[in-house]
Formats: sequence, C-alpha cells, structure tokens
Amino acid sequence: MAELPAAPTPEHAGARSVEWMGVRYDILLTAAESGGSVGVFKDTVPPGEGPPLHLHQREDEVFHILEGRFRLWCGDRRWDVGPGETALLPRGVPHTYRNIGDGPGRKLVVVTPGGFEAMFGVAAERGLRLPEDVAAFAELAGRRFGVELLGPPPQD
Repeated sequence: MAELPAAPTPEHAGARSVEWMGVRYDILLTAAESGGSVGVFKDTVPPGEGPPLHLHQREDEVFHILEGRFRLWCGDRRWDVGPGETALLPRGVPHTYRNIGDGPGRKLVVVTPGGFEAMFGVAAERGLRLPEDVAAFAELAGRRFGVELLGPPPQD
C-alpha cells in the first residue's frame, strides 16, 4: 500500500493567493502536498473574463461553481453552469470558459494529476499579460505545464 504524503506544513496550510490578469487564485492544495496526484484551487473571475481556448495535455479539470454563472466550451459542446453545478473538462479536449454573470464568479477547481495550479503564480512573477505577451505565455504554458493555447475564446 502506498504511503500518503505528509500533511501540508503550517506555513503552507490554508490558501496561498496570487492575482494574475484580474483573477484571484487561492491555491488550496499543491501537487507537492498531494504526492503529485491533485492540485486544488479556488478562483474569482471578473464578469466577462475567461482564458483563451486551450487544451491540457496532462490533466483533467473539474470545475465546481461556488458563485456566479459561467459559460463553458469543451470540444463541440457549449453549456452554462451556476452555483452547485460541476463540470469535467477532460485532458486533450479544447476548452475554455467565460464568466457570464453580472458580478465576480467563483469556482473550485480540481486538476488531476496536480501541477497546473502553479502556472498562475509563475505567470504573475514574470509579469506576463495577455494578449501582449501571448508568445511568452504560450511558451511557458506549453513547455512547463503541457497547456497548448489554441486561440481566442468563442464570442457567443
């Protein structure tokens, strides 16, 4: 039987927060703290915002909506989700989302395996902005985190 990883140390217990591109990310559990199996974070997304269309080569993402409404695109499917709803965005499938509510939207995000949750802090540390730094961000996302940027988000 595999040994469980140690619990987070006191200095890492609770959320570690980073803001990048107007979105607040509260990192709840890192890959290092879970033996690589999972990363967990909450994000707070301003109205009208969302990432470029992209796909993850390494991890599946699960969104659990805490507050607000989000439009999701995954493959050829589009749907809206609100508080209490959960969606799976599988690895290898192009996807994105946008906050379609009037106020900030919040979601709990679980990625498995973990690691992707660190990308926002690295992008913030490097001062990367989109769309201005799209080439540098695409390099970081692809090389270090296995995320391929595919283009702008849908407009509908």
